[in-house]
Amino acid sequence: MHNKLSYIALCIVSLWFICIKSNAQEEIGESIIFAEKKAKNIVKESAIKFEQSYASDYICELNYNKRVFSDSKMVQLVALKGLWASFSFGLNAPKNFWDDTNLMGRYLPLDSFVSDLVLDEGKVRYSVPTIVGKGERLEDIKSLDLGFSNVVDFSVLDYKRSIELFSPLNPKQINNFEYRIIERSQSKTGTSYQISFKTKKKAFPKRTKLYCEGTFLIDEFGFVKKLIIYNGESRYTQYIHRKEANTFCLTPHTIIIDYDKYNDIIYTQNVKLETRWDDTGYNNESFFVISTNNAFRKPFQNKLSSYEEIRFESPYLIENRNEYTKYFPKYFGNHQVNLFVKDVNKEFWKKEVEKGNINIISLTIPLTDILDQTNNNIGIHYVNYLRSYLKNESEINTILEHYVIGRELYKAIYGKNYFDD
Repeated sequence: MHNKLSYIALCIVSLWFICIKSNAQEEIGESIIFAEKKAKNIVKESAIKFEQSYASDYICELNYNKRVFSDSKMVQLVALKGLWASFSFGLNAPKNFWDDTNLMGRYLPLDSFVSDLVLDEGKVRYSVPTIVGKGERLEDIKSLDLGFSNVVDFSVLDYKRSIELFSPLNPKQINNFEYRIIERSQSKTGTSYQISFKTKKKAFPKRTKLYCEGTFLIDEFGFVKKLIIYNGESRYTQYIHRKEANTFCLTPHTIIIDYDKYNDIIYTQNVKLETRWDDTGYNNESFFVISTNNAFRKPFQNKLSSYEEIRFESPYLIENRNEYTKYFPKYFGNHQVNLFVKDVNKEFWKKEVEKGNINIISLTIPLTDILDQTNNNIGIHYVNYLRSYLKNESEINTILEHYVIGRELYKAIYGKNYFDD
């Protein structure tokens, strides 16, 4: 009798533990679902604010820096100063990227600072720009052994535009991603969040043209302050006809976009892109490269990497875009940047280096040499490059006058010269 009672008691206890465990699992499952739903709702509210509050039309100062490396040695340095305009901003993506009225914005040069590209301890030297072989939309990995391009472009802003249209920054894309709250911080004014996200596999490329993982930093007022994306594959401006799922990344990268507010209007403050060319683990499958050029041949063997940063400063909000669109040309060619200025301000660039706005650490080219090279790279070499594919001399002359328009417009907007402290 005693054994029978013990057996019954043991069964009751076992059932109790099973129920407890089952309920605990249900609670954990429910909390995970709740956490994902809460993260999704936070991102959705932030995306709505982003769409409603981003500046429709504005002009600002643009400061561009690019450093190109072979292994750990800097082999090229580019720094640009200009006026940048964002017109007709919106989050309704057209079917074709070339119909996007905003796309990457528009640019007028103020001044340029461009070195040659130097490899193998100075044995191999390329003037800028140089294009050999295929362009940036590569389908054959072997072409990288022969083809290269060191044309200066703003393809990073193409990528930024893809992110704005097809990441969770766009309220229409919220359901195509998964979310998780990484960290929250409480302050007197509210709670800020770090939220990770990644594309749902079945959503790409049919419902969204961006496959990636990333992180949002959302402030206590519900506005996106920072967006970080790792190894994103975009089918908006690249590989636009591909129907297959995500492919192998030959250019591991991180892009960081900072946003700020001016008079309660959101604008882009900073864009940083770090890229390296790495074929480790590649096994002849379909691949993609980020929308940037390989600056020299055999990028994997030569351990090509690059760091780009664009700072946007002094936003000037405009009410009537038609007053200003006439000054800003649409991009020509392959979205390359107009480098041409007739008179490089060497003292301005020396001061930029002294201030730390241009990083010359590990640079193998003396600063004085770069200043001399700049005259050719943004002068005769650049003009010859334009003539290689533009046959209309009148069109070329118009391009060569853009810096004059830029300097006059800068002074009209800001009441000073671009080189004034």
